[in-house]
This record gives sequence, structure tokens and C-alpha cells, in this order.
Amino acid sequence: MTTEAPAKLRPGRKKGMPKVAGSGRPKGSPNKVTRITRDFIIKKGAPIDVLCKIAQGQLLSAAAEPGSRKREKVYPTLDQRKEAARILAPMVVPNLKAIEITGADGGPVKLSLLDFLAGLPE
Repeated sequence: MTTEAPAKLRPGRKKGMPKVAGSGRPKGSPNKVTRITRDFIIKKGAPIDVLCKIAQGQLLSAAAEPGSRKREKVYPTLDQRKEAARILAPMVVPNLKAIEITGADGGPVKLSLLDFLAGLPE
């Protein structure tokens, strides 16, 4: 049996040296635990599906009262339906931003019939 010395580790970066550009996980990418948790919630909980059912006013199965095993069937209230719709709306409709359009030097926009006709195909 031969006894070999363990391979020497290369020295790391010296103190005060900046890190190599582009090293590490890219900014904004979820770590493994976050990704697994998000996938689990989507698969098991289907939160968007539940919100859609609440917004539609469908009959839902509610959790049992403490000490009871029987689940109850309930309809969401109007306030619950409005809140679910408020949460779902930004997922469908983009958030529009006001944009001010001005002419030359901050003045009003001036259009003429010739400007309009110039854009039409001949």
C-alpha cells in the first residue's frame, strides 16, 4: 500500500483583490431552494387557480373547524371576489403609464392634413 501525500491546494485570491467579473450566480436568478419551493406551491397549491375560482364565485371546500374532521363548502363573499379580481388583474392587463407628448420646444403638437397624407401609401 502506498501512502501518497494529499494534493496541494492552489492558493485562493489574495485579500483586497476584486472578484473576477462574471463569476458567481447571475443577479436575479433564484437559488435552488427558492425554485423548488415555487415549483411545489404551483404544483400542489395552484394559487392562481384558487384565485380564479374565488373571483368567479365558485363553491369552495373550506378547512375544517378546529377539532372537527368535516370540511365545509362555502361561497366566497363579494369582498373576497373583488380582492381576488384585484390580484389577478395585473397578470392580464399591463400597468399603463401616462406619457406626455409635446411638440417642438415643449409646445403643443401641430399636425396638418399634409402630414397625415404623407404617411399613406400611393
